[in-house]
Amino acid sequence: MPTPYDDIWEKLNLDLPAHEGLLEVLGKFYGDIYLSQSGRLQGMEYLDFVLSEVHGLRIQELLEAKARGRKVIGTFCVFVPEELVLAADAIQVGLCAGAEIGKEAAEKILPRNTCALIKSFVGFKIARLCPYIESCDLVVGETTCDGKKKAYEIFADYAPVYVMEIPQMKQACDRELWQAEILRFQDEIERVTGATITAPKLKEAIRRLNARRQVLQRLNRLRAASPVPISGRDVLLINQISFYDDPGRFTAKIGELCDEWWSLPAPSLWGRNRASAPVTLAIWWTNPPKAWKVCWRPSPSAICASTAPVLRPMPSAWSILWSWPGTSKPTGSSTTVCLSASLMPSKPSRWKRP
Repeated sequence: MPTPYDDIWEKLNLDLPAHEGLLEVLGKFYGDIYLSQSGRLQGMEYLDFVLSEVHGLRIQELLEAKARGRKVIGTFCVFVPEELVLAADAIQVGLCAGAEIGKEAAEKILPRNTCALIKSFVGFKIARLCPYIESCDLVVGETTCDGKKKAYEIFADYAPVYVMEIPQMKQACDRELWQAEILRFQDEIERVTGATITAPKLKEAIRRLNARRQVLQRLNRLRAASPVPISGRDVLLINQISFYDDPGRFTAKIGELCDEWWSLPAPSLWGRNRASAPVTLAIWWTNPPKAWKVCWRPSPSAICASTAPVLRPMPSAWSILWSWPGTSKPTGSSTTVCLSASLMPSKPSRWKRP
């Protein structure tokens, strides 16, 4: 069936019939695994849209950026410092290695006993199924295993490849090696992009990527609730999308998702359609406030108190436990309480599962 992106895929030299079959399989897979879930947060609609356009609109964005002179750098591993790529005004994307599609093609140039991950990324290239690989001006590999070391040598016959040496230990000589590899990678990125990486550009790139890391950390802190109001598969989806979506846009959308989660009325704050399940949350933060307005709900009528229940005093920190539903006021080492979302600490430094 013709699509608006056929011309783009043809220019990238994809195998159009095979690629169409791949998208059909992935679409059914996504519907069965993700869209079949009930009670998903509204913010997940953005992630659904991104996946629906994973080989379409995002590829179009990359090609439009390339037309304006920007370079696209493909990577397989988080060891590759994306900050240097962004500081050179290039775009970094994660490459395919999550399916055994193209395995037969990969085994024509790789040993049959090579691991599935290596066969996957080589197979996507040889079978001409991945528009991300075809959009890259440079593919960056890393020496995280012996199989990859040899695979990158072979892969270099089919795509421009640069390999970073990853230290295998944590001794002083390994730190020196990694520092040298970072500087060598900087030289390569500057060569490919024609840009000069300056301290202000690098500082801004670090800020953007730290913001993305922080919003993912916030998401994971919220998952400390029991029961958790987002499925593990949706969290996996969010982390996967972080590798190829625009960092600024992704950070904003996941921040909105966390805000939506945070603003849900209790008990919906910690569980959707799970009113009968107990909700337990432990929060550990520094510089605690002097007083809290805590709302108890042992019955339909609420009793409000303005004290701060300190259950386990810790050096320079408090550890407080809330559980819902319940019937008792705080005594001893436990507190039974339903806390209104508006009264939550704005910036807890750490969340811990009880």
